[in-house]
Amino acid sequence: MIITYGNPPTLLCRGGNEQPIGLDKQDERSVQVVQPMEAEGVDPIGRANKQTVVSFAVLREHADYSASELFWLTHDDDLPDEGTLSLRPETAGVVNYPAALQRSRTTLLGATTTTQYTFICGASL
Repeated sequence: MIITYGNPPTLLCRGGNEQPIGLDKQDERSVQVVQPMEAEGVDPIGRANKQTVVSFAVLREHADYSASELFWLTHDDDLPDEGTLSLRPETAGVVNYPAALQRSRTTLLGATTTTQYTFICGASL
């Protein structure tokens, strides 16, 4: 899967040998619960306002320790606060979300980095 974020897009996961790890998508909608006095039960009303949380990690192999250290130090600063999150499965198609980066965390181990991302998204475009 190829994953990009921002406008212009920043490549987060290039596909091929670099795939997202633990890809998770959670959808939530606002629901109002009406509780009339002396009623048999409540009356839930779907209010839409769909929110999707997308999270995943990417393991990257860098050319050497210096390159991985530089990535570790600067990657989060290179990411925009908001933009379009694009998920392109290897099978076909693309899903775009208006998104804001909630959290990124990069771990350094030798010439390898692992970055965990969490995005808060609106309904798919």
